[in-house]
Amino acid sequence: MKRPRIAVTMGDPAGVGPEVCLHLLANESVAVKCDPIIFGDANVLQACADKTGLPAPAPDSVRDLPSIGLDQFTPGEVNAETGRAAYEYIIAAIDAALAGDIDGITTAPINKEALHAAGYKYP
Repeated sequence: MKRPRIAVTMGDPAGVGPEVCLHLLANESVAVKCDPIIFGDANVLQACADKTGLPAPAPDSVRDLPSIGLDQFTPGEVNAETGRAAYEYIIAAIDAALAGDIDGITTAPINKEALHAAGYKYP
């Protein structure tokens, strides 16, 4: 049986999402159950790997969506740009699911305050 391909949106680039995604990709028990594909900025994931010492993601495990530069945010701070980027990751994952490219979607933590600052008024 083919393992499902699961989109994991990176969440807020300034939050714990990038680190959570790196831990997920390094978890062997996840790899035997599904193929997680991170929807987010490869440069943010690489910077997080460099800072934490976690393994960098393999290129085929990331759908690179260059939505934010490393100079556009500070980790731990609410920012409209990180809210916009998180929203873009989610929309890209939804589009991939509707196209049949992936089998399911989950998201790393998003920051509702950042989403609202970016103009997205979802609860």
